[in-house]
Amino acid sequence: MERSSAEKKENQKRRKKSQEDTSHDDEEMDDEELELFHIVQDDLRVKSTVGWQNAVKSLNSALTHIDRPESQRFLDYSFSKIISIMLDQHSSKIGAFEKSCVTQCLSVSIPLIITQLKAGKYHQALPILVMVFSKKKTFYKDLRTSAMIGSYWNKVPGAPEVRAQCIASFCELQGFHLLLSTLEQVMANSSADKVKEGEEGLEAVVDSEDIRILLQAMLEFRTSIPDTISTSICVLIMTYFTKITDSVLKKESSDAIGAVLAIIRRLVDSGVVAAAAINKLWLEITQRYVESTSLPLRLFGLEQINLIVNSARASRSFPPRYIVRNAGTSMLNGVYTLKPDSTTATYVHQREGTDQVFTLFCCTMKSGSKWWFISEADKMQPGSDQDIDYYQHQSQYEEYLPPTHNWVPTGKGVAPAPELIPETVLENGDEDQTRLDYILSSWRPTN
Repeated sequence: MERSSAEKKENQKRRKKSQEDTSHDDEEMDDEELELFHIVQDDLRVKSTVGWQNAVKSLNSALTHIDRPESQRFLDYSFSKIISIMLDQHSSKIGAFEKSCVTQCLSVSIPLIITQLKAGKYHQALPILVMVFSKKKTFYKDLRTSAMIGSYWNKVPGAPEVRAQCIASFCELQGFHLLLSTLEQVMANSSADKVKEGEEGLEAVVDSEDIRILLQAMLEFRTSIPDTISTSICVLIMTYFTKITDSVLKKESSDAIGAVLAIIRRLVDSGVVAAAAINKLWLEITQRYVESTSLPLRLFGLEQINLIVNSARASRSFPPRYIVRNAGTSMLNGVYTLKPDSTTATYVHQREGTDQVFTLFCCTMKSGSKWWFISEADKMQPGSDQDIDYYQHQSQYEEYLPPTHNWVPTGKGVAPAPELIPETVLENGDEDQTRLDYILSSWRPTN
């Protein structure tokens, strides 16, 4: 038994030594791998194409030997070209083998991008990341064909699931954490002193459309990314738009910047980004456009003002309480209190001495119309169609607050209909100065 135990220990030592030797050998590239790099580079240079298997094998070899200078030189020349060729394929026009090769290339591109970002090679990595995340690439899109004259367009599905897999992989590798630190580095290089030293700003790496693509991916996978990271990225991007020069601002697409701002507002609406973090920056960006000497840019600024006003109106504080009185169904009369942590004007009232709970809320119907209800919440399924309705009001002007009049009885409700009185919020020194309506009230463009 002792001899057997000694032999096991010796075998373990040999295996460990073998693994160390193998690990050391992995650092060296064999002649076949180096020859493959040359073949792929020559094909790209002469034919502007690459073999299916060669593309997969070369990218995997580059990842395996990522620290080798040969791999870095290969990636500098070939990485972007290979991914571009792969994404230009119609998934419905290639066979299963070819599609598998494209998928493998895109899959291995994510860890390659991660390593390049970590190495500070964002000039090469960010444009490739944008390509992989772009919904508009041919490989992801549906192909529309017409079988015969006069027929409807037929749709052949693309491969959007591969894009989703790449974004998910990027999240798992904490890619958005790395993207944040990369953007911070690029922004630091954009300072006046750095520019004088020859460093390039963010506009030299990605444009507003590229930023939109990155934020769209972040929006789609927001549940896989910490809110603090998403917020910091949004704040950094908006800060960038407030600091770029007028010449860069004129070159940027207003439509793309508008789309970027729309995505950030969606992140705010979904509760990922706090409105207080971006409200002031949104106004500063708008002011840049309103004060521009370019008419198209000024018009874009005016469009943003309209959006800001609407958002400010919706962000106004809900009254903390509503008094419901004069209802024919008297047990509904009383004080309705704003539901804690509610993002909509939802109020509740518990009848004194009972466990009955009445709710004042707005409901969007399948038709898209909005109706306000005063209902008794079902104990097992509150907020469902099991609630007992008493009074209702059809919204005419998309009200975000409960209407005070024009209620009608429904269900178990009895005339007369109630009157609602909002409790006045006293203006004191504790007003939230981060709210958009507060900021907007003191905002004045210079022009």
